[in-house]
Amino acid sequence: MYVIALFNQEQATSLLQDRRHHYQKTQKQYQHKMQEYDAITDSIEKQKNLGRYLILKRRLMVCATELEWCDWAQDILTLNQNK
Repeated sequence: MYVIALFNQEQATSLLQDRRHHYQKTQKQYQHKMQEYDAITDSIEKQKNLGRYLILKRRLMVCATELEWCDWAQDILTLNQNK
């Protein structure tokens, strides 16, 4: 991303789309793992997996932030293209 100014508009957009797809895929994987955690009904087992839950939640938050950033960066690219 640091050298994105060296790319043409199509290449820069493709780079952002690849990044977006990566985080969408990763987000789906973590959501599936979160569903597995949510399906645990035994309170002792749930407590044993608390660390797992905390890490999954953090990873989901990171994915959401990355996806938001990709949208923002694409908006900036579009604005710069129209100048």
